[in-house]
Formats: sequence, structure tokens, C-alpha cells
Amino acid sequence: MTSRLTLYQSQSDHVVRAVTNRVVLVAYVYLNACYYHSHYELASFVIRKTFFWIHLGCGLAVGLVVLSLCVTGLLLTYERQIEHWLTDPKIEPPSVDAERLALSDLLVLANETVQLSPRHQLVLDSSPDAPVAIRQGRRTFALLDPYTGEVVTPDRQWVRDTFSFITRFHRWFALEDDARPIGKFIVGVGNLVFLFLVVSGLYLWLPRIWRARAWKIRLLFERRPRSSQLRDYNWHHVMGIWMAVPLAALIITGSVFSFRWTGDVIYATLGVERPERSAPQARGQGQGQGAGRGGGQRQGAERLAGDVAFGSVTPPGMLTLEELADAADRYAPDWQELAITLPRGIQSEVTVLVDRGTGAQPTLRDTITLDRTTGAVVDAVTFDELPPDQQIRGTIRFLHTGEYFGLIGQTIAGLACLAGVLMVWTGMALAYRRLILPIIVRRRRASSSDDVDESLPGTAQPEAL
Repeated sequence: MTSRLTLYQSQSDHVVRAVTNRVVLVAYVYLNACYYHSHYELASFVIRKTFFWIHLGCGLAVGLVVLSLCVTGLLLTYERQIEHWLTDPKIEPPSVDAERLALSDLLVLANETVQLSPRHQLVLDSSPDAPVAIRQGRRTFALLDPYTGEVVTPDRQWVRDTFSFITRFHRWFALEDDARPIGKFIVGVGNLVFLFLVVSGLYLWLPRIWRARAWKIRLLFERRPRSSQLRDYNWHHVMGIWMAVPLAALIITGSVFSFRWTGDVIYATLGVERPERSAPQARGQGQGQGAGRGGGQRQGAERLAGDVAFGSVTPPGMLTLEELADAADRYAPDWQELAITLPRGIQSEVTVLVDRGTGAQPTLRDTITLDRTTGAVVDAVTFDELPPDQQIRGTIRFLHTGEYFGLIGQTIAGLACLAGVLMVWTGMALAYRRLILPIIVRRRRASSSDDVDESLPGTAQPEAL
């Protein structure tokens, strides 16, 4: 009997020790988890607070610069369309049976106004009421009436002048002469700080406690916010997260126009060697393509005898400019604009820039080389066949305005600028409530308490003897 009780006692002691050990182990693990979790929360809190105050300070420092960039960018969203609608002259035929002049005759008349050279282009628009343009690069030298050959002037020149001023203000605050580099530097620095605000804002956007309400107020607009402070908080977070990617694209591409080193970083990231100096191009691409292929434009061509305008006389056995335009039309029936480089005398080939887009979509532009005797396409260079540095340059230029993706891209860029304006406003309002409003409230309370003390009996100061 005694041995049996001793056995039971030893077994029960073993069970108690096992249970006790497991309880102690669980408690030890739990306490360690709580310890390290508290330290993690503390570190996360410190990092978040640090980022918040840096974010707030940078926002206050460059708020006005970012506001000017976003406002002017918003005004320039549909610049190309507005100028086309309001300023491009509309040509009407003088009579019902009027016929257009031959392009060679137009060049003869144009040579009286513009000293033509092989660098000039004869630009044809697919719109039947558009004038014929003489252009070199981005500069238009003359607009010609295709029926009379007269030089026409754009309507509402003040529209172009207004957009020109907005563009200069967007780039360097419209400063001139020696002050321009200063304005350009300020814009560039503000742009880069704006990029930091977007990136740090993504971290601060994450809720500290992952609950449905916290996610909802950061992703969706509140229909009826309880206060103006909650409304500003909601708008700041919602617009920040939905427009973070478009804003980052606009900022990064815009920084290339302010600092060369940012462009070097982009080229190095893409593994492309950046050329020291870029050659001028027609509309950002055309001349670079033609020059890359050599075309007959610069090789072994001789001018016709006599002081005649380029392309105004068609050598025997060669196609006229109209026939060359028809050949380009067969290559791309959906063209919107043809830019024919003026041929030099008896050169055997001519270069034509075929634009199938809005004029700001490099992927829809081809440069073709036509045989002047047969009209056959000798060579065709698409965007994908361009050197990588030219592809990057053309993409950056029109990605900044959103025109790379057409009207949809422009609209997204405009919405991003509008979001930037509202984010500056809501950020400043939130900063005012955090930094300035408490000081005003404390002063008012102190002032009101002093008034109350003076109104109490026995608190009046004795009059000076």
C-alpha cells in the first residue's frame, strides 16, 4: 500500500512539473514577444514621427513652388488643342470651283518671304481647310493659303502669347537674362523636393492600425465629413495615393529639364549612354531619323543651275511634290501630317516625316525616304528603330505633358496637376491647424482669462500716488 501511494505521488509530481514548465515556457515566450513588440512599435512610432515632421517641413518650404508648378501645368494641359481651335487659320476656297496651287508654285511664292534651304520642310495637314506651312524644326516660318499662295497669320495671337508666358513661368518663373538660371534652379529643387514628398507620403499614407475604417478614409472620398479638418485629411490622402504614380512620372521627367544629372541617372538606369550634345530634330524626332539613315539629302546632291528655290523646279524624269505626297499617302493612308524635306536640285531621294498622331506621339511618327523617280519607299524608320537615346529623349519630352498617350494621357496629367494643387491647399490647412491654430487659441484663452481677472472685485491695481 505504501509503495503504491509513493508511485502515485511521484507520477503526480511529474505531471505538475511538466505542466509548470510548459506554463513558464509559454509565459516566457509571451513576455518576450510583448517586449520585442513594444520595441518594434516604439521604433515604428519614432520613424513615422521623423518622416512626418520632415514631410511637413519640406512641404512648407516648397509649397508655393509646387503650387505654381501644378497651377501652370494645369493651365497647359490642353495647350495644343486650344491653340489649334482658336489660333490656326481656317482656309476657305475663294470660289466653288477653285483649285489648289501646285506645291512648286507655293514654294516660289514662299521664297519671296522665307529664304528657303534644304533644312526647311513643306508641311501638309490632312485637314482640307488647313494652310500649308514652311517649317524648320519646331519653328514655323510661314503659313500659306493653298489657293492663292498668300501668307496668312494665326488668329488670336494673344492666345499663343499667353501660353508662351505660362510655359516660361512654369519653367523658370518667366525670369529673363541672368535671373533665368536662378529661377530654373529654384524650380528644379522644388521639383525634386516634391518627389520626396510623394515618396514619403506613400509611407505616411499607410495606417498605423489596419482597420476597415482606416483604409476607407484613405482610399475613398467621404461624402459628408464631420469637419473641415477631416475633409482636408481625407482629400489629402485620397488624392495622394491615386495620383502618386502620375505625379512621380511628371516630376521625374520634369527634373530632366532643370538638371542634366537627373537625365544622366535615367540614361544610366536604362543602360544607355547619353550623347554629349543632341542634334536638333524636327518635332523631336524627324531630322534625327532622316540624318541617321543618310537619305540622299546630304550625299552627293547638286543644285540645279540658276538661283531657284529648293523644290520649286522639278527636274526631268522626277516626280513632283504632289506625287511624292501621294506616295507617302500610300505608305500611311491614316496620316495626319506630312513634312517633306525640300529636295536639293537633282538629288535622287527625299525624306518625308509621316505623323499619324497628334504631333506629340513619337511612336506614331515614321521617317520614310522616297525615290524621286519612282516614288518607291527606299527606307522607313519607325520609333522602335531609332537609337535608344533618341527614344528616351522623345519619350521624356512628351511623357511630361501626358501627350505621349494622346488625349487620355493629357487628361491624366491635368488631373495629377489638379490633385497637386488640392494637396498643397489641404496640406497647408492641416499644417495651419497643427502649428498656428493652437498658438492663436492659447493667446485668446490667456487674453480672456486676463479680462476675467481684471473684472473680479479686489483685483484692480492701485492708482499711482
